[in-house]
Amino acid sequence: MKKKYFIILAIILFTFLTFYFYNDLVSDKPFILISSEKTIITSVLDQAIDPSKNYLYSSAMQITWNKLTKFFFKETIEIENQPKYIEKLNEHLNEPPNISEHSYTAIACTNNIELIQKIKEDLKNHFSKNLINPINFTGIIAYSSIYREFSFENKFESFKSKFKFSSTEIEIKSFGIEKYEDTEYQKKLANQVLIHYYEHDKPGYKYFVFELKTNYSEDSIIISNFIPQETMQKSFEFINSKIILNATADQGYLDSLIIPKMNFNITHRYYDLINKNIKNKTHNNLIISDAMTNISFKIDESSIKFSSFFEPPVLANDPRLNINGPFFIYLISKKCKTPYFMAYIGNDELLMKK
Repeated sequence: MKKKYFIILAIILFTFLTFYFYNDLVSDKPFILISSEKTIITSVLDQAIDPSKNYLYSSAMQITWNKLTKFFFKETIEIENQPKYIEKLNEHLNEPPNISEHSYTAIACTNNIELIQKIKEDLKNHFSKNLINPINFTGIIAYSSIYREFSFENKFESFKSKFKFSSTEIEIKSFGIEKYEDTEYQKKLANQVLIHYYEHDKPGYKYFVFELKTNYSEDSIIISNFIPQETMQKSFEFINSKIILNATADQGYLDSLIIPKMNFNITHRYYDLINKNIKNKTHNNLIISDAMTNISFKIDESSIKFSSFFEPPVLANDPRLNINGPFFIYLISKKCKTPYFMAYIGNDELLMKK
């Protein structure tokens, strides 16, 4: 009889990516989602996009996979009837994490009391509100977490707005600059927006790429309303090409800035991995007992003082950075080539309604 050990591949794999804004919206509870046909969790950027769905990517699964491989297997992991994304994870085994060292935790161990306690402390400090079921620490444990907090120097305006997906219009909670009126405070808000690309000369719907400046200068928060490409990877490369093409970002002038608020907590279980056998000849007595990831994400306004101002150039029409659907948002370390979190919003499931 085959002896079954347990690889807890991601039962304690949590990705907590949040724009945390103190007590501005304590009454707004996160939208809790266990599974949905409208929102897809992906472990790799090379994920095909259905324009009508939402897609959430985090590099935490790659970090965990790499840690498990190096700690225990010492070779590429092979799984029976493995899904295609496992091949993609294996292609990046030798790449370093695409996030700064102090922003993530990665642990692989088996029956190590000290390391298990470290995992428990990490969960308690950052993810205690995310845990729905108790965590099983039996067997081989591969764990990684990403926890990011950002805040704006000046609190953006908070308001309700009309949001469109094709012919559908709904009212949602938004933040930004509802209408620029050249006040001293709005000048400070405008200086928190770097416009990397804006179609000034084209009539009709405007496509744009802009960055929100936060208290953390090592990472960039990019938002764009470009039509999705074939995959998340190609969409990122397309948006990034616009940033590279326009090396100098504009700052300090715009007509309006309307960004949907989001506050969600999503748990995804990898049923296509659970109870699968490991095919490696040196470890063929192992199965994956459970694999799960959790992503928490919040974006709204914040409140910290900021006093700089950039004198705007003279333009015929100042940009209106008003987000409608669909749109992208991604977080990327300025030292890395790929984002550690990326979201494509193709429907209103994750938006904060009125």
